[in-house]
Amino acid sequence: MDWYKGLNKMVEISSNEHNKLTIIIMKPLGKNTFSFFVFACTALVFILAKEAMALRVSAKTDGGSRVMACTKAEIRRVFGKIQFVDSFPDYKVKIVAGNADLKVQKVLSFPSAPGKWKIVNSFPDYKIQIVDAFPDFTIRYVDAFPGMN
Repeated sequence: MDWYKGLNKMVEISSNEHNKLTIIIMKPLGKNTFSFFVFACTALVFILAKEAMALRVSAKTDGGSRVMACTKAEIRRVFGKIQFVDSFPDYKVKIVAGNADLKVQKVLSFPSAPGKWKIVNSFPDYKIQIVDAFPDFTIRYVDAFPGMN
């Protein structure tokens, strides 16, 4: 726990086991309650900014500003109506013949399970760009049993 003293006020800032931020106002002293409120809000903003920077640094990136889809849970969500685009994709994928992150089956109706893609030209659930290098994940087309490996 860190103790911060400022403007004749005392504030306890701590984190519990679930990494939730807790600010406990111990005892506001003096007449200037507004200054104390500003101090507490400023402390909260700095701590939240520090946590956001830590999350940004720990996220994997492709060298730019886009965060890569590196978790299985996120890849598993990519199903439904898919549109292939040349720019501004939701995900960049590489088609491989061997071991892939996601086995994809092209369907004409009911793309309601992981790996089932219905190819559309408008109103997609996800926009996909096919690339040769630096993909977010890899796919392999299959005729049956789509989904994660």
